Amino acid sequence: MTIIRASTCFCGVIMLLTALQCCSGGRQYGGSRKIRHDRKGQTEGTQSDIDFEFETTKGMDYASYDDPSEDVTLDVVHSLYDTRKGIVPNIVYQVKINCTAAATTLYNYTITMNGKTLFRGQPNAVADNNLLTFNWSATTADQQSHKYLTFRLEYSTFGAPETNQFKRRIPLLKDCELYLLAADWGRLSSRDLPAHGQQQTCVVRFPQKQRARLVVDLTKLNVPCKRGRLQVSGHQPVCGKLEDLRQSDRHYVLDAGHAQPSTVTSSVGRFAFALSYRLAASCFDNDVAQQNGTVVFTPGSECRYKVTQPYGYRLRLLIDSVPYGHPTDTATDYDHTAAAAKPMPIDPTPVQQTAATCPGTLFRLTDGTVGWFYCALAGGPKRQMSMVSETNVVLMESSSASAHVPTLVVAYQAEPIPDVVSQCPYGSVSFKGGLHCLTIVDETLDWQDAEDYCVQGGGHLASIDNHRTQMLVDTVLINSPSYSDNTAYWIGATDMNNEGFFKWTDSSPFTYSNWYQGHVHQPYSSPNSKQPNDDGLSRQDCVELRQVYRPQNRLLKYFNRNSSYTWNDRDCSVKNRFLCQTQQHTSSNDYDPDETSCNITIKLTSEMRFASVSSPGFPQPYPDNQDCNIGLEVPRGYQIEVEFEELMLENESTCGYDYVELIPGDDDEGPKYCGDKSDVLKLTRFVTKKPKLRIHFVSDYSHSFSGFRARVSAEHVNNECDDARQQMFNGSCYLFASYPEVSWHTARSICNGIKAELASVHNAEEEQFIESFIRESTDTRSAIYWLGGTWNEKSWYWVDNSTAKFSVNSTVGLAAVRSTISLVSR
Repeated sequence: MTIIRASTCFCGVIMLLTALQCCSGGRQYGGSRKIRHDRKGQTEGTQSDIDFEFETTKGMDYASYDDPSEDVTLDVVHSLYDTRKGIVPNIVYQVKINCTAAATTLYNYTITMNGKTLFRGQPNAVADNNLLTFNWSATTADQQSHKYLTFRLEYSTFGAPETNQFKRRIPLLKDCELYLLAADWGRLSSRDLPAHGQQQTCVVRFPQKQRARLVVDLTKLNVPCKRGRLQVSGHQPVCGKLEDLRQSDRHYVLDAGHAQPSTVTSSVGRFAFALSYRLAASCFDNDVAQQNGTVVFTPGSECRYKVTQPYGYRLRLLIDSVPYGHPTDTATDYDHTAAAAKPMPIDPTPVQQTAATCPGTLFRLTDGTVGWFYCALAGGPKRQMSMVSETNVVLMESSSASAHVPTLVVAYQAEPIPDVVSQCPYGSVSFKGGLHCLTIVDETLDWQDAEDYCVQGGGHLASIDNHRTQMLVDTVLINSPSYSDNTAYWIGATDMNNEGFFKWTDSSPFTYSNWYQGHVHQPYSSPNSKQPNDDGLSRQDCVELRQVYRPQNRLLKYFNRNSSYTWNDRDCSVKNRFLCQTQQHTSSNDYDPDETSCNITIKLTSEMRFASVSSPGFPQPYPDNQDCNIGLEVPRGYQIEVEFEELMLENESTCGYDYVELIPGDDDEGPKYCGDKSDVLKLTRFVTKKPKLRIHFVSDYSHSFSGFRARVSAEHVNNECDDARQQMFNGSCYLFASYPEVSWHTARSICNGIKAELASVHNAEEEQFIESFIRESTDTRSAIYWLGGTWNEKSWYWVDNSTAKFSVNSTVGLAAVRSTISLVSR
């Protein structure tokens, strides 16, 4: 291009054109080409060449084709987003003219987009350099008619006769997919997304950097949950107001070096959000849960490591302070070095020192409620220290103002607490008096798959038999590395075989419960918030542990968080984490069987119609070389029924090793069972009309299993009830339902649903029958059982329209409760 020196006769013109002189400016990317042609004869609005459209433009990354000789170029840029991948409609971009030559002066220029004039400059119309950058946005109509946009800059320079062209093609993306410019920090808000009223999902990709962490903090949120969501990659979507969110839903730390960049996905529409992000060192905000390992605190960076072990473990730490310039050894012989290292003193006083006052690397450690620090001086000698934590969680932080300071290398090992862990493997704690090991499984499975998983490991889903066991479970879960108060866990309780009658999969007696008692805000509480609340139709047949319950009233914003993990009946197909219990590894021959419990006779009567029998030591593995006989006898007019609740013996095709045999009357043999019958327990139900039955259990010299547990009962021979759960008395069938706990009207509706009515009591014999069943049933617990009596504002009456009156004086009595009659088990 020719440069013309201006003479004094053109002074006025030169002064006017200096306002159009371009200064060399930064460009986001290259991609230009130069076309010289004669402007004469070209009609205004026509183009001198033909544009070709590409079929695919989404995510297209155009290669750079800079021409170093180009004096003037055009860019479409944004203060936040990288436009090389394309542009998104309804976002304001800047169209910018760049001058690569320091003294290039524009005489005339026109910018068009797909043939449409966007901006035109004339010598006498330019007032300042600000006109070289202006705002522009693509429209939804552009998106519907074009797959890419072609920007054309036609210009001439002072003193040059020819017209120059610069053309840039940019994809117009169909989806709202935005890439943030590479920067160490930044802010993003809903104002930076497409400015239009309709709902749209936008994905914004954060900048990447090897060996770095991405810290994202949500600073504003006001999005009704029915209108939209905001989601950071790898985390659950959030909505509502910022004040309603937990801290973990406001603060995120991600790996900035992944092959795929981290994202935030917004579907908030016209509602507001704002966040800040920054890149930090790879040692910043790391959660570590391995049994042992080594972490390095990088000089010149802010580092933070939180090391968490399962409950029942402490951390033994070996801390190396390595002077600047010395090699760091992460493959230390831990046991040998830890023994020779100097124990680190613990100073319980608050930490007052900062990186500014420590002339080196400041190391801070928090162990439970105790915090202390160590200042590794610049130029100081190499030093080794060791300590054992008091808790299972240790927070370690370091900071330094310079990279020329000591490097801290910390090796750690998990160390079990014998009284808590006993003989259990890593990750498990001793459970139920040292008989079992309790393990948290973080994999999410439905209830049946979770039970199968535990069985494959030699156990069952955990059972909770008392308050002390419940407190241990609470402690283990709250102190676990993966703890979240919103996480639920399956346990081994279910009523899928008999609605309202819960049983444990390990066949232990169901004598304790910790059901959720409903939301604390009683004015807003639904009657169904109290658990268990399955009405028999909701398929909520399995039990989970849960801390947080969402309010059923959608207008309420609070979450009811309990200090204990309370019980909730849930659909068994839901996928949860779960708790397994397994046999603790102890000597298999420690059990000393009691001959009187191995060979006994049980007489069932009309008053005591139920009993429970089991193999020796159940649910522990039965001893070797056992030969036990349990005799059962019932009065005339009764038959004996046997229902196995657990049956797991050594398997053999002819049941020749370990077996249990049911021999009626004076017979020599009867049905024989062995192996694992957990899935076919119903098929093992046995009934004999003979007044005697002998349960014969035999084990050989090896391979012990949990054995069996069975419910035995004396039933009327003339029982003609349709349902086996119902009991015949005086020509009527009775069903005793201890769960779920429902209102009187709901109980009556359930009875009416099976063409029955709430029971009425007319005489002492009927009362004795009801009392004996409640007292002797294996599902008995202190409870209130609804009867069919109610108040009609004048007198009491039975809803089955019977008129007989009866006064109760026994320990199981009648009580008037809210204008109804209930049976109270005291």
